[in-house]
Amino acid sequence: MTTWSSIDAPWLAQLDRGAFGRALSAIERLDPEIVLSGHLPSARGLTRDLLGHLAAAQESGPVEAPDHEEIGRLVAAHA
Repeated sequence: MTTWSSIDAPWLAQLDRGAFGRALSAIERLDPEIVLSGHLPSARGLTRDLLGHLAAAQESGPVEAPDHEEIGRLVAAHA
């Protein structure tokens, strides 16, 4: 999930670590029962896990995304 977050949101690596950490902590304090997304299923009871993935993605820096050939190999391997 951390790798996907790094690929999906490469701008995370550019954020101020302290400010981002404070923003994540503020969300955690809200203790939402469910997190809704525009492109993922609803996540019930997973707020801490999701925030942890975002923090890890921000700390790990940008990930080099696979090129077209690598994606083709990945798809073929799972076909």
